Amino acid sequence: MPPSTERNDFNAALPEIITWLMNQVLKLPTDARSSLRVESFPLVGFTDVRHAAHGNQDRIALAYSVESNVTSNWLLAVVCDGVGGSSHGERAAAMAVASMALDMAGLRRMGAINMLREALQNAHVRTSSAFHSKSSTTAVALLVTGESAAIGWIGDSRAYQISEGKVRLLTTDDTLASAVARADSTLEFELNEEYADRLSQAIGAEGSVTPNVIAWQPSSSGAHCMLCTDGIWKPTEGALDAMANVCRDGQELMRRLLLVSDWMGGLDNASAILVPPLDVVREFICDPANMTPKGGVVVCLPGPQQTLLPALSLLDSAGLTRIRNQDRRLDESNESTYNSKKAPTKRRGGGSSKIRSTSGAGTAGQLVIAEEPLDDTSPHPPGKIPGDGTST
Repeated sequence: MPPSTERNDFNAALPEIITWLMNQVLKLPTDARSSLRVESFPLVGFTDVRHAAHGNQDRIALAYSVESNVTSNWLLAVVCDGVGGSSHGERAAAMAVASMALDMAGLRRMGAINMLREALQNAHVRTSSAFHSKSSTTAVALLVTGESAAIGWIGDSRAYQISEGKVRLLTTDDTLASAVARADSTLEFELNEEYADRLSQAIGAEGSVTPNVIAWQPSSSGAHCMLCTDGIWKPTEGALDAMANVCRDGQELMRRLLLVSDWMGGLDNASAILVPPLDVVREFICDPANMTPKGGVVVCLPGPQQTLLPALSLLDSAGLTRIRNQDRRLDESNESTYNSKKAPTKRRGGGSSKIRSTSGAGTAGQLVIAEEPLDDTSPHPPGKIPGDGTST
């Protein structure tokens, strides 16, 4: 089949594949907290419902494609926060994750900035169309290719650079307060919090969006990138530098973020992904051991879920029939159990967030998060997050 025909067939099948993947993303493990893991890759990620009455409307994922032609390889980390005031924000978040992950297969050789900008724009169009502009979400993503890296966002989910014990905000919030400050920095008045935090744009909301996309050129070779929702950055913003300075590794930083956000009330879903330095990412996407079938995309979701989507093979009639059948079963299951199921709750007292790293077959890099008493006063030598992204 000529390449042009393959691409046309791929584009024709893409809506069904996105809908199928959206339903996979929509399903979270039943635990209140779930970790994101990737085999042989030192990424740290989690999503936590906290004490939110509306359940968990956050969705996170990591997707990548590794081929023999290293210039085509890429890795995408994405964090979405479904807008609580909209209908079923978790569905908008799941659609955005699925759309962006699969768009990468068709947007190669455009450069990381252009790829990410178009993926965010497409996510908005598809989400708005699918839910008639009644469900919306924020999104922040890091895209790394063999040649460049870019960070893109819509809404108030954030990206931070963490390097040598220092934290630097890389994004600007799409909120009314930020818009006023950008329009006229000399204005001196305080907005009511309700209005200050109101989003100026969101994926899936009514109207158009203008994706924010920047090139990421780390200030040091060992710099990490953290993507997070406002359930993490709002309660911890004032202490981020201090935590980054004393934490020995990414695992401990994530644990402390959970602890502090919990101590501050934990009223919103909390999700974050800590991506290792760029040289570690590029080593991963250039390693033949991680090679995927031509056109294939590996999508890693919280819990034990890891989906391999060999895009071209999904185009045959048998493959699409399987997708349709799975999608129908998922829709029936979602309608009967998902919306009526009580959101998982956590014990409100006596226990703190404890994260421990595990090892063994199938658990490399996994965070096991449990409600257990935690003595956080045990002494340890202060240090910085290591440049190689590994944990101790």
